[in-house]
Amino acid sequence: MTGNQSIGKALYEAHAAYKEKSLQKRRFKHADILPLINKLRSTEAEVNLLGQSVEGRDIFEVSLGQGGKNIMLWTQMHGDEPTSTMAVFDMILFLQSGDVEFAELRGLILSQLRLSFIPMLNPDGVERFQRRNAMEIDLNRDAIQLACPESRILKAAHQKNKPVFGFNLHDQSKYYNVPETNHTATHSFLAPAYNYAKDINETRRSAMQGIALMQEVLDVLHPNHTGRYNDDFEPRAFGDNIQLWGTSTILVEAGGMQNDSEKQEIRRMHFAILLTLLYNIATDSVGEYSVDKYWAIPENDRKLNDLIVRNVHIPSLDTSIDISINHYEREDDSSLGFYLEGQIEDVGDLSTFFGYSEFDAQNLHYRRAEVFPEILSELSALEALDFDALLLQGIGVVRVKDIQLKQNFERIPLLMVESNDEADWGLKPENRCAFFLEDVKGIKFAIINGKLHDLDT
Repeated sequence: MTGNQSIGKALYEAHAAYKEKSLQKRRFKHADILPLINKLRSTEAEVNLLGQSVEGRDIFEVSLGQGGKNIMLWTQMHGDEPTSTMAVFDMILFLQSGDVEFAELRGLILSQLRLSFIPMLNPDGVERFQRRNAMEIDLNRDAIQLACPESRILKAAHQKNKPVFGFNLHDQSKYYNVPETNHTATHSFLAPAYNYAKDINETRRSAMQGIALMQEVLDVLHPNHTGRYNDDFEPRAFGDNIQLWGTSTILVEAGGMQNDSEKQEIRRMHFAILLTLLYNIATDSVGEYSVDKYWAIPENDRKLNDLIVRNVHIPSLDTSIDISINHYEREDDSSLGFYLEGQIEDVGDLSTFFGYSEFDAQNLHYRRAEVFPEILSELSALEALDFDALLLQGIGVVRVKDIQLKQNFERIPLLMVESNDEADWGLKPENRCAFFLEDVKGIKFAIINGKLHDLDT
């Protein structure tokens, strides 16, 4: 194990002691970070109000350290990408801690670096849990026109800080994978190009070396789960332009991970790899890494699905196909703020695709779900149904009238549709998911709203 792997592993194992416990779920709001910002005002941190979003929400910068090397880290340029915001508050707690174990590492970071964190650049997007801001503009395509106040704030912060390193912190789709494997691309990196020729100057080379260092740590924490983004130049993007403006810019993307829907484990790894890199920037050690390790990271692929049902016999075709299903978050008024809707992603030969879960339906036939004959208007009437008996009869869809039942999708194994809903749930991409698998003896499995139910028990 290398020295940096040991440091990263120690930070990873100690993370619980520094975790900001008020941020446990991905869908926190701007109001949830305000108490954290206000608390920092009474510490050695410097808190500055940089400006307001389109809808007037405050955007802050939190600065720590007295060193001569300026570092800038910004999060939630896209409002539905919260992992790094959680990790940044963890890092701030770590850097303000007085514990003995990491005193030397912490001291070097704070004495050599001046860290400027912008936690939540797009608070209006956060409020809606959407990528774009309140004007429906993608801030990461606004680095040139600077149409939005959030974009102008980021540009001004860069001009003020003149950072030697910049960390552009994002989340990516959980459906990215390491090519030709079922491994999630749990982290993805990019040292963005600063021109169409994709030239590599010292600024960009340093970003590549920093990524190589973080990859070395991930080789211990979560091996074979890292991807690299295509480096085609995007002249409107902030990362590409900040690289052009002379800052070694590193894009860090938090992807998916099995059994980590709230991204708490990925947050923990972010904490470890980012602090390890900051320590190496403080000690002028980043240049020891070869860019070859950067280029050895495989480019992202996008061939993961939540569920793939393989080898489903289709009677009308007299052959078998695969069916992929994804779970999409739909907004509602429940405590979670969303429910999951299962949607058919693709059908056919999916041998080059992978699933978080897979089921082999060998020797089983596809059967379309039928509709319950009555229209229900009360939740109590729905809950009184014998779900297993209905499913065994091939009934998988129930119509409801003037009632919001979306929050019950998770616990009721029937596809609920409005009484006048004309939506199709046949075997077609983008359709909602309700079908059965049967053999000559009858129905064995139901796939309702993207979940597999074993009825043969």
